[in-house]
Order: sequence, then structure tokens, then C-alpha cells
Amino acid sequence: MRRAASERECVGGAGPRASLRTTAAAVAALALASLLLAPPPGGVALRGVAAAEDGDVVVHLPLAGRGMDLDDLAPLQTPVATATEAATATATPTATSTPTATATPEPTAAPIVAEEDDPALEFSGSWQRISDASSSGGAHMLATEAGARMEVAFSGQHIELLRVISRDGGRADVSIDGRSFGRLEFYFGEERHQVPAVYDNLGDGPHRLSLTVSESQHASSRGHNVTVDVVRAPSFVEPSADQVAGVERANVYRDRAGLPPIKMDRAINLAAQAHADYDVLNSQGHNETFGRPGFTGARFYDRTGYFGYDSGSFEVMFFGQLRLPGSVDGWVATVYHRLPFMDHSTMDTGAGIAEGSRWNTTVMDFGSRGHVPPTERLITTYPASGQSDVPTDWDGNEAPEPLPGASYPVGYPVSLHIQRPVGRAVAGLPWRWDSLGLGWRTESSVDWRLDTAELLDEGGHAVSAFVLDQASDPNKFLGADVVFVIARQPLAAGAEYTAHVSGRDSADESFDRRWSFTTAR
Repeated sequence: MRRAASERECVGGAGPRASLRTTAAAVAALALASLLLAPPPGGVALRGVAAAEDGDVVVHLPLAGRGMDLDDLAPLQTPVATATEAATATATPTATSTPTATATPEPTAAPIVAEEDDPALEFSGSWQRISDASSSGGAHMLATEAGARMEVAFSGQHIELLRVISRDGGRADVSIDGRSFGRLEFYFGEERHQVPAVYDNLGDGPHRLSLTVSESQHASSRGHNVTVDVVRAPSFVEPSADQVAGVERANVYRDRAGLPPIKMDRAINLAAQAHADYDVLNSQGHNETFGRPGFTGARFYDRTGYFGYDSGSFEVMFFGQLRLPGSVDGWVATVYHRLPFMDHSTMDTGAGIAEGSRWNTTVMDFGSRGHVPPTERLITTYPASGQSDVPTDWDGNEAPEPLPGASYPVGYPVSLHIQRPVGRAVAGLPWRWDSLGLGWRTESSVDWRLDTAELLDEGGHAVSAFVLDQASDPNKFLGADVVFVIARQPLAAGAEYTAHVSGRDSADESFDRRWSFTTAR
């Protein structure tokens, strides 16, 4: 554990009881599977250490950050292929001057702001109107019997439901156009009104949402109450400029790696922003404690579910003077925090930033609702092949520390990720909750075998490097189909390096990938 000479005490870390120690000027970063990060070179590094205690488990959470702006990472300089525009056929002159008829566009459905008694909301089964001064319009609809249903037709990309949650809350199954959107939770430890659940990225055009009271309930619930207060389409929730910039930055890396872009989701934005606000007030890392100001859920998947997104998969956090784009640079510069950015299954994301008295808290949450694995095996690398702006070093500030005992700084992490097709590996491997409850990851694979993992300099000489995979990772966060090669010393500036990784993947299929990149000057 590394500590600065000057320290102060405050609450933080990954458990319900934790101490956070850092210098007055220091910045912090936690995340993912108990993780954390440090951005690429560019700025002043500030160090500290956080220790989180939960029973007999002690987790070290390094606190680090560097100033970095969006422009510090130049665009990928490998040429990107663009589609060739098809030639437009020349129209044949007609014998008459009669104009060709054009189709009249269908009218766009009017926005919906439907209170509980609006005829746009179709109720079936047993519902009753409850007068309640805390509800919008002074009332809401309540159902307590399984099978009761509310349906609404709407148009556009997103819809928002305001509801009442309480200790008597039940659950409802939500579907849109016949597709399941998971479970919506109405249980909460205290009564709250006008709590939004948002369903986003639905596509243009008409849709139909169905909400059906479930027979199941939270283990602590005293009832099956399901409520409908207001339905709004489009949703009133709009992303901030910071949230947009953070997701755009994440997609810079996705594009470089050849992965599909992550979609911004309004519900996940709400969850990430709520947690950033909570952490500024409570300094508690990834967890939240009921009863503290700003509480929305103990774990990140509880918080995404609170706002209607029932498929949360990862969370990363950063503490420092950075905005969201710089935090993304920092997360990608690490080992464990890089994983969700390079994972094909991270389909949706949202971000939040809260400004504290000493540092900003930035949060990104990820989700995998509706993920369809690639039809063929996909091998991605970062840095990408041909990239020419790669940082030379990494200061190793991540928790848990992937290279315990290493002398920092080391070289910038180089990684290879194999995304398995439908019915094979990642999709078929067992998944388990990581030991600190901060993300899902695959179990080890008996078929995985690493034959070669090396980094070569311009002369073709092997660079002394650490190699991390499921067998060598000291913290056992890395499953099969991912390898990190990290030079023991910083890389030379303006130099070309070649990475070579080969072996057999989790489906016992061979792979052999060689690629080159150039460091920044």
C-alpha cells in the first residue's frame, strides 16, 4: 500500500464500513470489479491510498488521477474505409409533364403526458384510483393482484413512467412491442413518489408498452402494490452535455477496437448521476447505504433497476479534477477498468458527474439488455493496429492492483480480447458475480491456453513484460479470452512496437494475432 505523507480521514471504499485516506490535493479512482484507474500520461499524477474494510476482507483502493482534456487523444490515424456512394440512375424523360406523385408522410404521433385517468392508458384487471397529494395531479392508479395490466400506445425512441415505491411495493413485468424489458421494482425501504422508470432506444415509429403485475415480490416487501402515476412519451429526461461527451468518448475507443458503439440510455444516465451525487455527499465508493442522503440502491444494478433498466452489468468510478471524457481515458488506461469498454456485450451506458469540494466524482454504468453475441469470433486489440498516439507509460493506480510489487511507472497496457459467437464460449461459459459485487465476469476455462504473449521493439527484440491472463492474474478478475501484456519499463516515445499473442481460446480454437502501434512523441 502506498501512502502520501499528509493524510486526512473520511468515509469511503467498497464496504459498509471503510476509511479513505488521501492528501488534500489528491484525486481518486475506483471501479468495476473492485477496481480503479489512472489516465494516460499528460498532467500531474497525484497519489493516495484508500482501504475498504468489510468484515475480514480488506480491499485497497488507490486514489489517482491526471489532468487530461478531450483533445489529448488524437483521432485514430489508421485509414477508415467508407462506403462508396452508389451511382444515381438518370431519369428517363417522360412524354408528358405530369409530375410524379409523392407519398404523403404519416403524421407523427402527438407526445403523451397521461395522468392516471387519461384514456390513453388502458387498464385491465383490478385497479383502483387512489387520492394522494404527493402524486402528480393528486392521485395514482394502484393494483395489488397478479395479472392486472396497464397498456399504452405511443411513438418515438423513449417513454417514462412515474410511480410510487414503498415497503408494500410489488413487481411488474414490462414488455414493449412484445419484447421483454425485464422487471420493474416497486419495493423500496421508504415511500417515494413520482419515481421515474425510463425505457430508451426503442426506435422511431409506433410502440406499445405493457406493464403486468407479477406474482413475485422482493423478499422484504409487505405487499404487491404496483402503481401508475404519469406516463410521458417522449421522456422528460434529457442527457447533459457532460453525459453526451462521456459516451462519445467511450465510443472513440470502441470504434478503434472495431466494436459496435455503446448506446446512451436515459435510465442508466439517471442511475450514474444519482450515484455520483450520492458519493459526493457520502464518500462511499461503489456501495450505498440505506438512510443516507441520496440513496437509490445498495449496488449499481439496484440503482439501474430503480430507474427502470433491469440489466446492469458493470460500474466504473473516478475521483479527480477530470470531466467525463478524461475519466474515460483513465479507465481505458488500466487493466480491469478497460474491460467493459472492450466488451462486445456492453450495449448500453450512462454517465454522471458531481462536483465536490475537493474533487469530482465521475461514474459510468453499463448494461447488456438484448445483447446478441457476434455471429463469428471477433478478436479485438487495444491499442489498435496502426494506432500512432499510444501513451508510453502507466502509473499502475488501480484497485485491486494488477501488478503487485511492480516498480511504477510501467508501459502502457496492451490487450487482446476475444468475443465469442452465439452458442460458444463467452455466451456459453458460466458467469459469476465478482468477489466484491461490482460486476459480472466469466469463470475460468479449462480450454484456454496461452502459447505466446510478447511485445517486440523496432529491432524485433522482446521487451521485458508482465503477462496477465486467467492463470496469472493475481486478483482473478480476468476470465478466459483476454490477455494483457505490460512492459516492465515505460515505452520509448515515437517508437513502433509489435505485439504477438497466440494460443487456444475458451472454445479450444486456435488464435494467433500480431499487430503494431506507435507511441506518442
